[in-house]
Amino acid sequence: MSKDSTFDRLVLELSPAERSKMLEKLKMQQAAQEQDEVLIEQQEESHIHIAEYTAHLTIFTKILLFIKSLLFNKPKTELIKEQLLREIAKKIHSKTHNLIDVSGKMLLKGFYDELVQLDKALKYFDKLFSKVLTQDTTAFYVFLLSLYIGETHKNLTESTDPWNIEKNQPTLKEHEIRTAMQKYVDSVLAQLTDSVKFMIYNDVHLFFILQELIKYPLKTLIESFLAIDGCYETPLSINFELLKKLNDLLHEINELPSVYLLDALYFFYFGEQYSGDKEAYQDAVSKETNLTIENFKIIKNFCYK
Repeated sequence: MSKDSTFDRLVLELSPAERSKMLEKLKMQQAAQEQDEVLIEQQEESHIHIAEYTAHLTIFTKILLFIKSLLFNKPKTELIKEQLLREIAKKIHSKTHNLIDVSGKMLLKGFYDELVQLDKALKYFDKLFSKVLTQDTTAFYVFLLSLYIGETHKNLTESTDPWNIEKNQPTLKEHEIRTAMQKYVDSVLAQLTDSVKFMIYNDVHLFFILQELIKYPLKTLIESFLAIDGCYETPLSINFELLKKLNDLLHEINELPSVYLLDALYFFYFGEQYSGDKEAYQDAVSKETNLTIENFKIIKNFCYK
């Protein structure tokens, strides 16, 4: 196996006492951020689903749509999309008029500017995730799990260390070693309480959604504003599917990243850079927390524009 295994980083792990101190420091940092800024609205808006929307239309509205489809030779689904877009546009326009022109069905420069800020925030997380996503993510999940079950952390890391598995069972192939590691992680998960499982699920889900947002073709949406020279506008209708996908992903984000998720990300991101210098590591983490929360709130706030 490669000597550059991600698990080598686990050797850099802080002692339980030092880790508790660092986590407490992060909690205080996060609490300060939340006190200094206005809290993000928590109410959840319904996802946009054409079928569900159609089911709630009145009979009169359905008849009108049917007549329009005959007169304009358009599929009813397209007319429903147009009506849905108009309703969404009116809601947006009531909050801020520089994002969208309802009458002209155009997204305006204000919306373009918001997309550019969203793109910058997602690029930040792309950089932060780089050390995790370029290698076997099992190591990351094992480390994240260990933060929730500190008393069994030593056993967990030893049992999932590929070097130990390879030493104890030298005939195993690499894919069999990965399977053995995963089985032990699963056995630990089965022993967790429902509340801890829920918190871990939220961390893993948020990590997944942020990955999906990083992969989202935001550049395509941004570039559509450049088709009209100097106007930074784009037709709302041609971007319907892209906007719907973005809307669905953003509505999956409910809370700020947990202290444990941040701790795991920073450990993998900074681990090698500050090996042996715990004070410098903690200072770097403290500064990075500000950037992480700031960029995350840009993403979260975009959902409620």
